[in-house]
Amino acid sequence: CLIFKIIHSFTTSLINSALLSRFAWLSLNSSDNEFLIKVIEATRGKSEHEAGYIGGNAATLAVKVDQAALEGRDFSDTVIKGADFSNARLQYVNFNGTNLVDSTFTQLFSRVHCVAFSPDGKFLVASDSIGQIYLWKIGEEKQIFAFQADTLWIWSIAFSPDGNIFATAGGSKTIKLWDLKTGQLLKTLTGHTNSIRTLSFSLDGQIIASAGEDETIRLWDINSDEHLKINLEDTNRVNSIAFSPDGKIIATSNYNAQKICFWDVKTQIPQVRS
Repeated sequence: CLIFKIIHSFTTSLINSALLSRFAWLSLNSSDNEFLIKVIEATRGKSEHEAGYIGGNAATLAVKVDQAALEGRDFSDTVIKGADFSNARLQYVNFNGTNLVDSTFTQLFSRVHCVAFSPDGKFLVASDSIGQIYLWKIGEEKQIFAFQADTLWIWSIAFSPDGNIFATAGGSKTIKLWDLKTGQLLKTLTGHTNSIRTLSFSLDGQIIASAGEDETIRLWDINSDEHLKINLEDTNRVNSIAFSPDGKIIATSNYNAQKICFWDVKTQIPQVRS
């Protein structure tokens, strides 16, 4: 589009901090942040090669003028390469599918509720109270991506044993499976009637166990989307769930109940209580 072509030669020259500061002052006086937003949006659907640093430069300038300039915006599938979000306020920004390569994030955007390491220890995923997901590469202090995964709290994150997929669940009553490399949503599992508090993959990665505030445990086949519901005997939400190494037993702990329950996966019969 025309705005994309016009800004290309201009933004590519705005790399050193002196020029950034000068343009930030001009933008502040001309109320031109909406123009910068349009520049970022113009990179939607373009390749990293086509967009270059255009979206990243525009984003950097926008947040230098106003830390909250990007809040609530939809930047899904755009290219924001090399942006400096060091002190930006990014609540409710949709980064789903956004290319954020070489961008810098030095602060989290809301209250962090859960974290999970990949099985090989190379990646860390975290979620916050507004449904954002963040992925870091350990050892490089590099954030790979951040995006809006849900509109409500995410209570649990779990990695598949091979580390290629991670699952999230929470207040939306759904389980979402994500591709670790791309951040793409692979599928959504529905069936719970209240918030999901906990998730666990079986050792072979084929089954996900989930539980929460609807007083059920559900076992999901991630290939067929089919699931089995186990009704709990007592009316307490489940706060934690785990598979035994052989995948035959599930252990659960309940809120306000001073016991641990063990369930046979095949028969769904409680085995031992403590």
